[in-house]
Amino acid sequence: MNKRVLRDQDARDRIANDLDTCLLVEAGAGSGKTASLVIRMVNLIREGRCTMNSLAAVTFTRKAAAEMKARFQLEMERACRAETDSGRRERLAAGLREIERCFIGTIHSFCALLLRERPLEAGLEPGFTEMDELEDRLFHRRVWNDYLQEVRLKHPEKLESLQEIDLEPRDLWYFYQALSLYPEFEAYHVEVPFPDLTGVRERLDSLLDLAAMRIPPQPLTDRGYDDLQHTLKRALQRREFLGLDDDRSLLKLLTLMDKEPRITQNRWYSREEALEVKQEYELFRSQFIEPVLRAWREYRHYHIVSFVLPAISRSQEVRLREQKLNYQDLLLLTAGLLRDKPEVRRYFQKQYTHLLVDEFQDTDPLQAEIMFYLAGQDVRETDWRRLIPRPGSLFVVGDPKQSIYRFRRADIDTYNEVKTLLEKHGAVIRLTTNFRSVEEIGAWNNPVFSRLFPAEANTFQAGFTELDTVRESQTGAWAGIKKLTVPQVPRHRRIQIVEEDARRIAAWIDWAIHGGIRLARTPEEMKAGLDERPRPRDFMILVRYKADMHAYAQALEKIKLPYRLSGGGGLAGSDEIEEFIKLLRGLLDLEDPVKLAAVLRGRFFGLSDNQLWRWRRLGGQFHINSELPPSLETEDREIFTWVFNTLRAFHSLLYELPFSVALRMIINRLGMIPGTAVQEMGSLKTSYLLQALELVAAMERAGHTAPSFLTDYLASLMEHGMEEDIDLDPGSGDEIRLMNLHKAKGLEAPVVFLAHPGRRVEIPPTVHIDRLNNRGYFIAQRIRGEYTREVLGQPVGWDDMAALEEKYLQAEEIRLLYVAATRARNLLIISTYPAKKSLSPWAELEPFMDGADELEEIGVKDAPLDRAVPQERQLVEPDGVDISTEEAASILPPPTAEEPEPDRELLLKARMDFFGPNSPENIATYSLRSVKSLADAGRSLPRSREPGKGADWGQNIHLILEAVALDPAADLDILVTNVLEVEERDPAEKEEALRLVRGVMGSPLWERMRKSRRRLAEVPFTVSELDAHGRETVTSGVIDLAFEEDEGWVIVDYKTDAVPDPQRLAELTEFYSPQVRLYRQYWETLTGTRVIEAGLYFISADAWVTV
Repeated sequence: MNKRVLRDQDARDRIANDLDTCLLVEAGAGSGKTASLVIRMVNLIREGRCTMNSLAAVTFTRKAAAEMKARFQLEMERACRAETDSGRRERLAAGLREIERCFIGTIHSFCALLLRERPLEAGLEPGFTEMDELEDRLFHRRVWNDYLQEVRLKHPEKLESLQEIDLEPRDLWYFYQALSLYPEFEAYHVEVPFPDLTGVRERLDSLLDLAAMRIPPQPLTDRGYDDLQHTLKRALQRREFLGLDDDRSLLKLLTLMDKEPRITQNRWYSREEALEVKQEYELFRSQFIEPVLRAWREYRHYHIVSFVLPAISRSQEVRLREQKLNYQDLLLLTAGLLRDKPEVRRYFQKQYTHLLVDEFQDTDPLQAEIMFYLAGQDVRETDWRRLIPRPGSLFVVGDPKQSIYRFRRADIDTYNEVKTLLEKHGAVIRLTTNFRSVEEIGAWNNPVFSRLFPAEANTFQAGFTELDTVRESQTGAWAGIKKLTVPQVPRHRRIQIVEEDARRIAAWIDWAIHGGIRLARTPEEMKAGLDERPRPRDFMILVRYKADMHAYAQALEKIKLPYRLSGGGGLAGSDEIEEFIKLLRGLLDLEDPVKLAAVLRGRFFGLSDNQLWRWRRLGGQFHINSELPPSLETEDREIFTWVFNTLRAFHSLLYELPFSVALRMIINRLGMIPGTAVQEMGSLKTSYLLQALELVAAMERAGHTAPSFLTDYLASLMEHGMEEDIDLDPGSGDEIRLMNLHKAKGLEAPVVFLAHPGRRVEIPPTVHIDRLNNRGYFIAQRIRGEYTREVLGQPVGWDDMAALEEKYLQAEEIRLLYVAATRARNLLIISTYPAKKSLSPWAELEPFMDGADELEEIGVKDAPLDRAVPQERQLVEPDGVDISTEEAASILPPPTAEEPEPDRELLLKARMDFFGPNSPENIATYSLRSVKSLADAGRSLPRSREPGKGADWGQNIHLILEAVALDPAADLDILVTNVLEVEERDPAEKEEALRLVRGVMGSPLWERMRKSRRRLAEVPFTVSELDAHGRETVTSGVIDLAFEEDEGWVIVDYKTDAVPDPQRLAELTEFYSPQVRLYRQYWETLTGTRVIEAGLYFISADAWVTV
């Protein structure tokens, strides 16, 4: 960096020296805003404007607070050493002695500090506790469940009101969570009449009649129906089976049709007919479906809000009664305390005379209230917007171009309000010098964002401010902007795009680290011992969304590159912890046999279905205290003895020891840590496991000791993940950083990749907050998967609110791009997918990349077999003994001269084959076959002269016969209707299905079955046998019907083949008889009972043929 005068030097001087003016500093990316804030803090102490007791600095995260404390102390020490004026030096020295009295922390911890000092005035007890996010989620789940239980017992009419709008309480859990996030706002809801369905039925009938004429009865191609045909076929089935008279059924049908189905012209009789139906469908959708469903959702919304609001009130009451406060309570109670208690406000104004706030653009709007109440001159004014701050009492730093946390209540409107107030009662200044990036990056960023941001700030968006980069690159060093192009993949499949992108990025980083590039270093970096050679920590990979992050982790791990993953969901989705929770639930609920069966079949014990079936058949119970059946075979007896002894031991541990200690002992007994560590991405997965143990232990230390609560806590960790991930083996911290974009704010790296050009998600707005009228607009939705949502209810006028909110969200997406593009110090590499640019979250940047150089593709090489493990890495043994790599090597005997050097190719092949599909471990030692394939071996069914309805038709008839065999009282008409609808068969087949099934039910054989002692339907079985060569063969089959008479069992095999004449009956009997004989043989072998009769029932001919 040269010695030129900074363009914003006047602003920097004012920050340091204008201590009697309230300032709002708009600090661009890389401008050193935290350093400026620390300098002002030092000067406030130096000049005697305040003491450490009266100085408070509020930051966005705990990590940022820790860094600020360290920097503040260093600057105080440096200033004290350099100060020549005795008075100032004494003030600095006194400040250093009392530096721990200065508050530096998050807004939530600051609020907790104020409330603990004056709890009674806030309506609290001195010993109130604070809940973190996970505790708060568990608390809300408990309150919601308690509320639903009370409704069921005392107010069943509320459940009936939900049923009338076709909803269940479980549908409203996410809506309850949304309202809980904004408790200070009125949830807007108005009662409206039931939607007018006049004319809908007639028009729908007309559309479906047209569809019935135009859609072929059977698909014209082997690819089936297209989207439009499929949608209309379902609608035709619902009309046939359910009619259109019932309002709720009709509204459900309209919901199913509320889509834009595509057409494929070769699946219609003609192009004209396809377009005719599509045009009518679109017209019906726009004129009827959309307005009717809007009215239906508005009608529902009032009843949904009315049902949920008492739960919100209950939650607030329980928190106050139990004195458990979440983050929102801390802010609300503090703001209320300062607003409504002038004497308390005056007290704290004297205590905290100077308040400095960092990252203000992303803090909760309630912070603005608290800030102005503490700084405002009139302690009786309750409207914070009308307060005038005391001179120099407020110093606020933020960058509106980096406001990216609207989903966490951050609000750019509040930022703009504060800016207006401080322009009037202080000053707004800007820091534009960028110390982070080389000039090539600034030269690209400025023209890009001068077009993406408006010239002047508006309601939705920050105004553009040019970054003045002052770092110069070096000759021969890599710098600037490059693009990485992912070639087109079939059907633009997301997984293939991300895997190819990850492979190329990992390969290029590996090449760069091993001498491929040089990096320009700052004097500070060179002083720290860095040279032009890159190291892993110089690389940062950013993705827009959490999903698919593990593809990049896998690509890095494949070639043995160290990395740290942050913001990928962490514990959320961990298979190992999910299985462990399953085990805990089984141990804590011994009376639920299903939970225990799941444990027995799971990865820890791995019992087969056959073993469990034999156990149950011989009288064993799914309970850890079950006695062993006397007739259990020796091998099974040994296995079940060990399994149940182990489970009983685990159960005792959970109730005899502290829960966290018991968990560690169980995990060690199961070998989970080494078992997880040797898997793909084992270090990361093991870190999740260890993190979970530590979090549970912390919760236990906080006083939550009940095993059921701690298990639910662990499940909540699984469901929601954690904000921070940890590293099992942190070593030197020299790792590639892989994170989602929201985690990267405030961070930087010499080389930054904007990765994953194959995923762009646009989720419509669900909340809009009108702060002017203190009102919130919330939609209720059912969430299906990560990004699939179904709107259940919406407030009146939501379309206007959603359009307004969409403008805020679109503006925030541009700010996210700004954050992404300003992280790089030397080199910014943007992944692109030219085959379909709209898939990329970086699409808005691509028009500016035409001149960017293409990043050369580097072939992926396997990690070198001799790649050294860093000496600082330690192998940690379970007993806690640390063994360095060097010490471990000394334990092994030295190689002898007789030992040949290992063949590299053979070693590579062995590594690739290890546990691969061709390895001996994965080659089955048995063969699989079905009874049908065994019976049909070497034979083929004689060709029929009559066309049949196919295997699907037969399966449907089997389903119906199974149901009526097990439940003779079932309504056959409804049963047939439901089966045909579920299987998406033509409704016209209903009468034929009824005729066939009634024929069977009227037969003498069915009468025998009905009078039998016991009957079983669709009985699956599996048997293991040894062939002549001693090789195991596993044979499986399903017996359609078996019933027990006095003399023994009768085996029935249904056949739905067309039987036009006696000759065909004889052919079919001859062909199918071997299969029935095998059923008889296996039944007698497996059950030890006698089969007195076995045969084929030809349904179409109503013929029972014994074999």
